[in-house]
Amino acid sequence: MPRASASSASAAPTTATVTRERTASTGRKRTSRRSRASASPSTPRRSSASPGAARARAATPPASAPHALGARRVATLALWATVAFAALATLFALAPEFPRDKCSDARAVARVALPSVLGGEGSAPRAVKMAKGCAQAFHAEHPVWMTVLYVATYVTMQTFAVPGPPLMLSLLSGAVWQRGAADALTAQALIALSATTGASMCYLMSRSLRLGDVARDVNPPRFEDFEKRVARERREGNLFWFLLFIRLTPLFPNWFVNLVSPMVGVPLRVFAAATLTGLIPANMLHYQTGYTIDTYDPSAPTDVRHVAGVVVLSLLALAPVAAKKLYAGRFKPE
Repeated sequence: MPRASASSASAAPTTATVTRERTASTGRKRTSRRSRASASPSTPRRSSASPGAARARAATPPASAPHALGARRVATLALWATVAFAALATLFALAPEFPRDKCSDARAVARVALPSVLGGEGSAPRAVKMAKGCAQAFHAEHPVWMTVLYVATYVTMQTFAVPGPPLMLSLLSGAVWQRGAADALTAQALIALSATTGASMCYLMSRSLRLGDVARDVNPPRFEDFEKRVARERREGNLFWFLLFIRLTPLFPNWFVNLVSPMVGVPLRVFAAATLTGLIPANMLHYQTGYTIDTYDPSAPTDVRHVAGVVVLSLLALAPVAAKKLYAGRFKPE
């Protein structure tokens, strides 16, 4: 009995000591928290969250800001353009010399053919008049080289969507290949091949670098309209006919269709087939116009065959209007 009471007496101080230590530790923690709170300056709650929110707003561009291609994509595009135009210049340097007495300054012709936004005059017929003598003389001596240079120049300009020169070259074909039906068919084949190849190259370049982002930011409503139409016609199995329709009509510009088509899911084979077929009426009209520019003589008697050709081409030129009226209900703007 004395031992038990002694152990109980010794246990009591131990329990009391632990309790006092816990109480003291809790007090020290509370005092530490109060001291830290008093030491830190009082700031409003809104300002404490504002630095992170400000950084997030700074990192996210506004929805209305133009889409930046990015330095890497711009550098890649510039490199491709440099290589392509350097190759074209090399091809001209390797070609036989142009007749100096017939050829005007190439820079003057380019200045007339280019649109005003690029510092030119935007007059393709006048550029054809300036260049036709040189092209005809060179073609008479070097027909193969003329064909190679014509196709290479057309494809390069069409690939990089340079406005002006493709139209001038289409018109020039009528002044160069004009010796009968064989030349006319050759010119049509060259225009179709060049225009389709250039448009397809532009499609592939846009798909690789997402150049359609620029077209989307330039005109968002037009992009959304085109995207909806393509999705609808693709579901219904009419995508080829829709692309053929817009190639025949000025519903969407050609450069816009070339850049945006890969972004909205248009397959390359459908794009190329519709481009090749849909541009034939315009190509024929351009060829006939170029032929007229070179051969028109007010004092000469009227050529019945020429008049018949103009009538046929005029009817073909009206085909887009008829198609637009026929499909106005189906392809109406949304």
